Amino acid sequence: LMFKQPKFPSEVSAHQDSTYLYTEPLSAMGLWVALEDADESNGCLQVLPESHLAGVSRRMVLEGQGPETTFVGEAVEPDAKLYRSLPVSAGDAVLFDGALWHRSGRNDTDKPRLAYTFHTVEGGLQCVYAGENWLQPGTVPFVPLYSSPE
Repeated sequence: LMFKQPKFPSEVSAHQDSTYLYTEPLSAMGLWVALEDADESNGCLQVLPESHLAGVSRRMVLEGQGPETTFVGEAVEPDAKLYRSLPVSAGDAVLFDGALWHRSGRNDTDKPRLAYTFHTVEGGLQCVYAGENWLQPGTVPFVPLYSSPE
């Protein structure tokens, strides 16, 4: 659940979800569901169209066995003027590639802004989830959404 406090001056900085949920080949997908109307005044999602085509050049990984993390690789944040706002109504969903650069602005309104976010990665033999990713299955494994015949 993503909760933007009213009149709270913070923004979500530009990032790519595959920086944190890396697979080989890339497979992360993000689902962002508006629980309330979202526009530029309350910090709607902003994306850089087609930026996913360049892939991911920076990753957040565990240091040793963790729990500390570090970034490896270099990422140059795209120019802020290139992003496009995605105003949505409550109940709308935005599905996007994990390599897409995205961010959200401040909530300058008197009301909170709520959204539900969910991420998936491909499993199985064709896609490998990186063992050095910061998020690893623990005593409870990642739950598959579906299974396909082998």
